[in-house]
Amino acid sequence: MAKKNGGSGLALLLGLSCLDLLLLTCVINPASSLARFVPQMWLFPLMAVMLAYRFPGPWLRGVGSFIIGTLLVNNLLVGITYFQYNSQIRRVYQKRLKKMAGKSAEKPIPVYFGHFRTSSTLRFDRLGIRYRMIEKKEDCPGGKRILPDSILLECVSPE
Repeated sequence: MAKKNGGSGLALLLGLSCLDLLLLTCVINPASSLARFVPQMWLFPLMAVMLAYRFPGPWLRGVGSFIIGTLLVNNLLVGITYFQYNSQIRRVYQKRLKKMAGKSAEKPIPVYFGHFRTSSTLRFDRLGIRYRMIEKKEDCPGGKRILPDSILLECVSPE
């Protein structure tokens, strides 16, 4: 029995040390307020659940079940919110791109694509939008954003 308790104590110490180390890797990151820069933070509650289920006793298992339930509810709420937002913004994008396709039938639209040249030109080609690629942002005077929260700019032709 002494070996089991000693092993449990060592396992608890090791588990808590791993959680501390994991939390430290998140905290020392200057951009830790943005979840995409600390994906390892998702391991924290999962490791805590595994640690809680490792030890006998209804209290720790209850904590583990509560953490799992909280994660599931959180994922559901975030997923619903993202789905609604992405559905709405997709409709806006489609509407604007269709309008551009009609406008570009007359003459190609000068566009600055920035870093998203490949994916954007593929989308424009697929939708039949005629464009003239502008290489530098400086060569796009009075550029207006084509899509909300996008770096794609429709350049005003100095004609």
